Amino acid sequence: MFKKKAFVVLLAAFGLVACDPAATSTSSTPPEPTPTSTPTESEETGVTITYQVDGKTVHTETLAETGGVPTNYAYTPSEGEFVGWYLTPTFSRIYDFKTPLTEDTTLFGAVSIYQEDTRVFYLAGAGTSPVLSTSSWGDNPTDAHKLTKEANKNVFTITTDFYANDQFQITSFKETETDPYAWDWQYGVGYIINASELSDIVEGAGGIAASNRKSNIKILQDGNYTVTLKTYPDHIDPEDTEHINNLDNITIKRNGDPVEEKPETTLAYYIKGSKITNWQNQLNVTTRFADQQDGTYKLIIYLDANEEFMFHTIATQADGSTADANIYINYTNLDTASQALFTKPENGNNIIAKEAGEYTFLYTPGADNAAGSLAATVDKTKTLPVYDYYLNGTMASSDGLSWTPSTVHDNDILKDTYKFTVSATDPRVYELKGIAMVANAEFAIAGFTAGSTTVGDGWSNKAADYNFTYSDTANSADVWEAANPTGGNYNFKCKVAGTYDLSYNVYSHIITIKAAA
Repeated sequence: MFKKKAFVVLLAAFGLVACDPAATSTSSTPPEPTPTSTPTESEETGVTITYQVDGKTVHTETLAETGGVPTNYAYTPSEGEFVGWYLTPTFSRIYDFKTPLTEDTTLFGAVSIYQEDTRVFYLAGAGTSPVLSTSSWGDNPTDAHKLTKEANKNVFTITTDFYANDQFQITSFKETETDPYAWDWQYGVGYIINASELSDIVEGAGGIAASNRKSNIKILQDGNYTVTLKTYPDHIDPEDTEHINNLDNITIKRNGDPVEEKPETTLAYYIKGSKITNWQNQLNVTTRFADQQDGTYKLIIYLDANEEFMFHTIATQADGSTADANIYINYTNLDTASQALFTKPENGNNIIAKEAGEYTFLYTPGADNAAGSLAATVDKTKTLPVYDYYLNGTMASSDGLSWTPSTVHDNDILKDTYKFTVSATDPRVYELKGIAMVANAEFAIAGFTAGSTTVGDGWSNKAADYNFTYSDTANSADVWEAANPTGGNYNFKCKVAGTYDLSYNVYSHIITIKAAA
């Protein structure tokens, strides 16, 4: 049941005016002179604060002067917990008792009757800290991300190391048939009630919703932090479809420097776009900036006209694990000359290419790896290179195709059985259907100069290789994996024998695999 108790305080400014009535006489004798006083100006006594509970005034206070701060009146309800004083009757703006008040103000308080909160809350975010590098925005929730609930209290806490540029929210999940970890409730920077104490270490970042209550919390300084979420289930409106509870709140405390030694990380920069990666994280040599060894990074890539994109940063730790470093490069980072080549969306700072061509981007990171400057040029005479594409690997099918370097293998790889053909629905998509795979079969896609009938001397006709790093994220992880990434082997490896249809998009370089139709 929806329960709510509120306090309201009506505030009225007032002033004092002195007045001396004049005495009159009906006597013919002139009266004795009456003492007179010079009228004084009205004295302003300041600002009146009224505190109210459930429509009843429980306290008033007059400030000595305009711009003062009132007392945090300690109200004790007859039952339940007093939560705090707010500037609105819906409790949408909590008052911090630090902000000066310059006019009569009504403060509204709230009381909560305890009701057990049975939800389970997790940190969901991304970054280079140990806890967020494994979160992937809630795709992989574990006990390491879970907040601990206090006994008989709706207080949930987690203490962990965060690093600069980490971003997160606190979420609960609902189980569905299609997504076992769909977000349910989410708490962002707008729920923080001690924000005035955190200006140097925490700020709001991009969000999933318009309300800053659901905007990401961004960490500005490495440290060990305690994050506390307090919830008030008795104030959940059963008709609320947006999951907003104005009484729920977050406090964040920086305890000191990180407890664990910060691992060394290497940053790499990648393009992500509407068609170029389908807004997926495609981490391969086609999408990655090359390190110029002089502090700058270069990416050369063909883009269609109207391609919308941005650049993101991936941190690789010493153990090879990767995580989104939450450093984003967009239109605002382009130098003035480069901005002439692009536009941006009406709402947002993604980059939109005006014309098709081969673009060269040169990126210089900012201080402390913050987003830096981006320069761009375009060669509009260049077109998208297209090759002949063949499957190359150890499918262990009846013809015995294998990786073994031999004349037989070199000749067989170019046969029609393993040649991709252009899709009837999209000239940029090449398909190969009905390929039988055994368990542990490995393969990649090899691109050869168009029209090649042999692999050439030393495979000189081969122009490109596309492996697991080009995999569509829709490819089932239960079926496909990289053969041995720690050993540098990123071939596709089949975990479940079967017959499959493959497609390769020559623009996005994304490989999609599905069970044969």
